[in-house]
Amino acid sequence: MQFNVVYNNGRSLKVIPYNKTEIIKEKGRINMIRFDEESLLCIGDKLPVLVENDDREYNTYYIVKNIYKHDNYFLISEFPITPVEDLMVPLLQLTKEKLLIDYDFCGAYSNFNNHPLNKKKNIIFLMYRWNPFEYYDKFITSLTNNPLFIEQFKSEDNRFDVLAFKIAPVFEIDANKIFRSDYLNLTAYAKSTIVKFHNDPNLTNVINDNPEYRTYLEKELDTVIPKNIPLYSKYTKKRVSFVS
Repeated sequence: MQFNVVYNNGRSLKVIPYNKTEIIKEKGRINMIRFDEESLLCIGDKLPVLVENDDREYNTYYIVKNIYKHDNYFLISEFPITPVEDLMVPLLQLTKEKLLIDYDFCGAYSNFNNHPLNKKKNIIFLMYRWNPFEYYDKFITSLTNNPLFIEQFKSEDNRFDVLAFKIAPVFEIDANKIFRSDYLNLTAYAKSTIVKFHNDPNLTNVINDNPEYRTYLEKELDTVIPKNIPLYSKYTKKRVSFVS
């Protein structure tokens, strides 16, 4: 490798290059990193990683989907943050700590490949990057004991555990609205639950459609957001899932 992996979680890798790099972009997005004349890291590459915990270690890999440049490091991300994750996961009424959001969590989805549960309403799939460490088995067991838990299965490549949950009846109407991208009309209870989960003042402004924040966001994006368009659909949070 031409860089040092200084932190990893289920979704991403934080890496620091050993040498000077050249960033190659396409349509404003980082498409590859050139470390020298022969070494490239490109979107779509499989990046092998050795993961260590106490006295144990194992090999895995990340598929490079996005590359972000920060001050002195790159963030290599395999999974994007989705509206289902941002808005639906909080409705399970578990904390980030209990869901290991900053560790092995990879993402949340309203459907998963061709799974039979896709046909049911108000189901959410949580995906975690498997590891052989003792804490992980205990964590997965704790989730399967949750009263909202339905089913657990492996991803096709066996790298991930996928757990299906139902949304509590109190949030079923809100879940349907999220699936329809109707973020403006969430109930006050759902909004407060989402904001409490993320502890993000910007998200408070977004889901409450704060007019002043709308003006601010229009300036940031150099665009006009139509009044009938919810702010969330234009809001990309700069939230990075790493433990500081």
